[in-house]
Amino acid sequence: MKIIKVLLSILIVLTALSFPIDYLRQSPLVREIAQLEAPVRFLDEVRFDALAEKYIPLGIEKEQAIRQLESYGFNIIRSDIVPRLLKCEQCDKEYIFASYQFKNIYIIPSYLVSIQIGFQNGRVNIIAAVLFHSHDFIL
Repeated sequence: MKIIKVLLSILIVLTALSFPIDYLRQSPLVREIAQLEAPVRFLDEVRFDALAEKYIPLGIEKEQAIRQLESYGFNIIRSDIVPRLLKCEQCDKEYIFASYQFKNIYIIPSYLVSIQIGFQNGRVNIIAAVLFHSHDFIL
């Protein structure tokens, strides 16, 4: 009888671990990103600049954009390195990199989202957003 209880406990734990962690808590932006066509593994990325602009409109203040992205579950990094997706000669020196990981199996991310934002006079001037496979974790 103990063996059955142990096996049942293991099955319950494995089922819980395979359930998407953030499925019930996803923000509207993340839910819309999840509905995009998935990129081909290792070959391409899916751009969704217009969708990102729907939630982080051009012209809003930098701090407001950061708070909004954080409320959507994104991790934020401020940097003076020009993002590879942005071509903005008139942008301020500080850029924002926002990232989000879709985790379909506990701990192992399957897709990564990157939103790169350039500012002019402290306001959002340009947004580049991309969804791609997590190459480091998918075999």
